[in-house]
Amino acid sequence: MPPAGAADKKTEILEIDARNLQTDLVERAGQVIRDGGTCAFPTETVYGLGADGLNPDAVRKIFEAKGRPGDNPLILHIAYPEQIALLTTELTENARAMAEAFWPGPLTLVVRRSGIVPDTVSAGLETVAVRCPSHPVAHALILQADTPIAAPSANLSGSPSPTSGEHVVRDLDGRVDMILVSDDSQIGVESTVVDTTKVPPVILRPGRITKEDLEAVVGEVRLSEGITSGAEPEHPASPGMKYTHYSPRAEVYLTDGTDEETERAIRKACEDADGTIAILTTGPVTEKLRDDMIVLSLGDDPEQYEHNLFSELRRLDDLGADRIFVRMPAAGDRTLAVRDRLMHAAGYRFLPKDE
Repeated sequence: MPPAGAADKKTEILEIDARNLQTDLVERAGQVIRDGGTCAFPTETVYGLGADGLNPDAVRKIFEAKGRPGDNPLILHIAYPEQIALLTTELTENARAMAEAFWPGPLTLVVRRSGIVPDTVSAGLETVAVRCPSHPVAHALILQADTPIAAPSANLSGSPSPTSGEHVVRDLDGRVDMILVSDDSQIGVESTVVDTTKVPPVILRPGRITKEDLEAVVGEVRLSEGITSGAEPEHPASPGMKYTHYSPRAEVYLTDGTDEETERAIRKACEDADGTIAILTTGPVTEKLRDDMIVLSLGDDPEQYEHNLFSELRRLDDLGADRIFVRMPAAGDRTLAVRDRLMHAAGYRFLPKDE
């Protein structure tokens, strides 16, 4: 059921070529933002739902369209790295070094916010999350809007993040003013979020840029406890830290361990389960144990896992899966983002190991 509170409106859907931008379409989209409206657009990570990040009334429309809790902060997107100076009262040396190394790109920096950042963006916190995307459509839209654009993922709150224009249209048609449909997102999971107000910096949400990548630039970086434990902070400083996220309609259960352990756990669960069963794997493909079973692989390496994860979760819903049993990738720096998203999608439900 769609979340309550969203308006039934006419959504303008425009196809835009990321390699040969149509100036008139970018201008129309920028005008939507300047007028206080909402526009979904592609980024290199996932599609975002944007509004004028300095206009509280416009920002509230994002929450209404998504059915998003108001205590879940948003990320402000800027066109050039130096524009972060307008949004913060303090840019640490670690933040400067990370921005220089990874912007434009899939990294979000949490900094102390300046007075121009509305409470609606920061959920009332003294910090704000900022990123500079590398996607040409996102860059052009921010320039044309002439304002930082507040943008979470362009999906209904809690559902798998959208990596294609089709996903966005399915979720938000009739709920937002405009959707820019372009190429699929290159990365497929949201940006890495780092709290640079802490010493050492703390990763609040893992993404393509890893702990190892960051430590090569600034030295020690820590992981937020919630990434591995599932603990929810009372006042999250970043999206993706609280609430069940990224979930398909089907129930998701995880398996973790050796290939033999996960195989036994899945076989036991399939014996006891009703309905249509799906297996989503990042390891060996389990043979079909029942005629109606669906078996999908996320690929052969961590970058493929990231790229395919959300689209395959949505595909399994389309195929009518009632339960999804997931073989987790082995723990490691490069698999942390996918493991984090899967644990949120499953609500930290693991199949018991059949010893």
